[in-house]
Amino acid sequence: PYAGSVTSMEEAQSLSLATAKAWALEHYLASKVTIRVEGDVSSDSVTAALASLMAPAAERLAGFLQTIQLKPPVIPVVSNVTGVAHGNVDEIRKNMVRQVTSTVRWVSCVQHLRDSGVDRYVECGPGRILSGLIKRIDSKGFLHSIQDLATLKKTTAELAAVTSA
Repeated sequence: PYAGSVTSMEEAQSLSLATAKAWALEHYLASKVTIRVEGDVSSDSVTAALASLMAPAAERLAGFLQTIQLKPPVIPVVSNVTGVAHGNVDEIRKNMVRQVTSTVRWVSCVQHLRDSGVDRYVECGPGRILSGLIKRIDSKGFLHSIQDLATLKKTTAELAAVTSA
């Protein structure tokens, strides 16, 4: 979670999207919110309810992102909102904001990567949840998991061997 406040442009530019979301949540949705669900509720109605709760954070994130200079990515960025790759900075910025209130299109993202020729996936962080989800969508994909320095070195060596072959 984000701790403190942004006091300079350099500090703002160093925030990752996850940190920016945490910052927005901490500062603009700080009050405790209880969602009570009774009976059969569709995932669409839950998504709509959560989206309305997240709307103020999305608005603030949009303003925050306007203060950051984004550069065109070296590789395409696949959006969780659209499920396809974007290289245009304005599209990326817009989708970062939409991502706060939108449903994640994980299956579409992995299918897009697979259909674009990606056959290796690297999961960074503890656990292998995403690797398991990817395997269900792209059963032929090669999965790597980086959880610490040892697995970083192992994965780096494995990928270097593949790219040099």
